[in-house]
Amino acid sequence: MKINKRIDKKYKKELEIYNSTTTPIEMIEALEAIFYHEEFSRDDFFDFLDYLVNAFKKGKKIESLVDKDFGLERQVLDIEMTEFMENWDMKTQDKYFNYFKSKENMMSLTDWPEPIFDYYKDHFNWDMILFNTLLIELDNHDHYALKLIEKYQKSIFEENDSGYHVAADSFLFFQSYMYGVQFDIDFVCDSIVNGTSRFAKYILLNDLVKDYINRDKELDGTRILTHEVNNERFDDKIIVTIEPLLARLAKEPVIIEFFEEESDESDGLENFNF
Repeated sequence: MKINKRIDKKYKKELEIYNSTTTPIEMIEALEAIFYHEEFSRDDFFDFLDYLVNAFKKGKKIESLVDKDFGLERQVLDIEMTEFMENWDMKTQDKYFNYFKSKENMMSLTDWPEPIFDYYKDHFNWDMILFNTLLIELDNHDHYALKLIEKYQKSIFEENDSGYHVAADSFLFFQSYMYGVQFDIDFVCDSIVNGTSRFAKYILLNDLVKDYINRDKELDGTRILTHEVNNERFDDKIIVTIEPLLARLAKEPVIIEFFEEESDESDGLENFNF
């Protein structure tokens, strides 16, 4: 691997080790010697990032440790590199958009520094990124990932017309809720009233809030304690303790008014992909 004359000279020893090693451990150690070098600079970071971008433009796929550049890519995109990804102007964001967009299918929320989500959050395939986060990589005790879902919940779940954005499906909303993500109640209410998310349309189609309100009025006090949500990708399902969410929604004035005015909000939703 040759980056450019300046980098090749500055990190000659480390790059020689990197290029000659045949084991992943030695490769990572050589890269860490570069990226955590006391003289590693912002210019150095962009030189390595540009190397990866140019490889992408040439059609090179970086997919596994069989390819050494996989290790380099993981180092460049490591959360430790956040300081070099902050405060990008629009020109810089535009320059790297296609590269980061190309990586979304392989990445989870915990793979990238937060500024990348700040820049491109309205243009990502969140259905894939959140699927990778919750179903592939997430340790149930990974509070950092859950906090990121809370921070970007509107971008993750609310549909927009950017032409690139794909909102996360309803199963991933309930999976997030089951893991303990604290959703903003105003966001959930607005989404239901305006039908701007797949989970909202799922809630409406299945009459979850309406049934809860109606059953709560029954003399026997019967309520919806749990709900079974199917995961079509894995042909599996989860049982979500949904009563706290429904109870909170049922008390919100905007939701009460919505169901009083809308006799059947689920019309036309039967063919929607949740």
